[in-house]
Amino acid sequence: MHTNPANRSAAAVGAVAGLVIFFAGPVIDAPGRAASVWLVVCTVAIGIPAYFYVLGGPAEDRSGLWVLRPAFLIRVGSFLLAAGAAAALAVACSSAIQFFQVDRYLDSGGRWNDEARECER
Repeated sequence: MHTNPANRSAAAVGAVAGLVIFFAGPVIDAPGRAASVWLVVCTVAIGIPAYFYVLGGPAEDRSGLWVLRPAFLIRVGSFLLAAGAAAALAVACSSAIQFFQVDRYLDSGGRWNDEARECER
């Protein structure tokens, strides 16, 4: 499969990678055998698209100091920036949703229990 890598495709793959990392992170950190399976699945889910859409191109183009070529470095930067931005946006949305849920209970006269991490009436 021959792809023509571009900055947009690298950024799109980076955004998907950031979301995969955000959603799969708690599953990978959990104890048990499934964590190893999820780690492999996430590595494949991020690695294969990154190989084709960030690295891309035929093998003949990867000779000499190809990792220092500006076009490649810009694609890697696009990938990393999009991954970080997508993960940060997911964290911000998750925190905002939790904040508004707690705020709703506090407005209705409830009390927040820090130890149990839940609202009490």
